[in-house]
Amino acid sequence: MSMEERNPGPDLCHSELNVEGEDRNHPYFCTNVVLMVEGRLFQLPRILFEGQSSLFKVMFLLPPPSSNLGNEEGGSVSNPIRLDGIKRAEFESFLRVLFPLDPLILRSHADMTKYDWLSALKLATMWEFDSVRQVAINYLNQLPLGDIERVVILNDFDINEWKVAAYTELVTRSESLSAEDADALGLQLTAKFSAARESFLRAGNTQEPERAARAALRQNFGDEVPPYEPGPPKPHFRRSRRMYG
Repeated sequence: MSMEERNPGPDLCHSELNVEGEDRNHPYFCTNVVLMVEGRLFQLPRILFEGQSSLFKVMFLLPPPSSNLGNEEGGSVSNPIRLDGIKRAEFESFLRVLFPLDPLILRSHADMTKYDWLSALKLATMWEFDSVRQVAINYLNQLPLGDIERVVILNDFDINEWKVAAYTELVTRSESLSAEDADALGLQLTAKFSAARESFLRAGNTQEPERAARAALRQNFGDEVPPYEPGPPKPHFRRSRRMYG
């Protein structure tokens, strides 16, 4: 279902009241911001952006050019902030996490696809929306991602909490790296994982495969992978051979 087909309920974001003085000076009188993505206008509470993103906060603090006095960028539909280079579908996926229109947030997210979550993660990472980023990471972590796919995603978006488990899964799996895997990983990662897998296999049939895998990873990735510390068994990711993108 597209964003325009979703029922947003009361039109809370489009007030045109002219209010002056003390009536504006309280935290629940929200200023709106108008954004344009691929020709589509979006009018949203500005606090959603300046309250969660340091990039947007700094942007809103910049004084407008003297030629724009009285017509601040983003202050009206005639002068929106243009988010060039952003796809409308990606932005709408991001908004579904930032500003869910369904009061039952879990229901609002129920039909979001892997592409939707990757789009939300992409923009949240780009614009430094930490809360949206973490929600997207948590949902993606529940999806049956393939070994290679998970490694690609964590490196694309710097998801360090996935690294040890995902790298270990890839080094210890029975299948060798295919040409398709190498194409997805890129030359540098393919070389490192191939060397780590070779080191792990040379260790032989060990009773502590996780320790051996960690040692092999540290030989090739250095301090990017922390030393092995014995602990309770870690849950395995849900696995799939499907690739993303």
